[in-house]
Amino acid sequence: MEMFLKISTLFSCIKDLRYVVTKIDTPFFSDNFPEEYPIGRDVDIICHPDDLEKLVQISNEIIHEEPNFSKHLIHDNENHVRFRLQAPQYFMRLNPRHYDKLINGHPMTKLHFQVDISTTKEEDFKVFSREFLDSIFDDFSMRNGVKVLDINKECTLRMLFWKNSPKSIHHLEYISENASLKILENIEDEEFMSYCETILKRIL
Repeated sequence: MEMFLKISTLFSCIKDLRYVVTKIDTPFFSDNFPEEYPIGRDVDIICHPDDLEKLVQISNEIIHEEPNFSKHLIHDNENHVRFRLQAPQYFMRLNPRHYDKLINGHPMTKLHFQVDISTTKEEDFKVFSREFLDSIFDDFSMRNGVKVLDINKECTLRMLFWKNSPKSIHHLEYISENASLKILENIEDEEFMSYCETILKRIL
């Protein structure tokens, strides 16, 4: 299946907005992202609440349908929007993982690619301090024209992602390789902090 979405163009057009991309240091993304993107997967963008409307508008203009592919704009809530491009038929995932959904016993999907946009006001992010959430738009690096979180902040978010998706072992692998107890400073919720502290003391 060919890549036809202009993901590089999307990031070029949102360069002046407050956003960061997370979870691209995974087995799915190549070093050539966004010129190349992982078919059958998604990219996660976290933006400032005030920039959501503009980001969605630009994404809607650039993410387009192709013959035989359908575009779906999904509003999960006021702080979470997804753009899905779907193929007409199921196809085998190009880089399957053990936790992928199975169709007739095989890791199959109709998803061509998804752009997943959420703001820092997303309910799940309430476990973090407001200071931390505000700072993520200042502490980033540029990678092929994409704003990528610094390691400390990425590790902080990965703790939440892994807690919510414990089968996604690549999150734990990233945490093990990069995290330190310093990320606990970014957490406000006591229950989540206790969970993170227990995990970190086991793996560090």
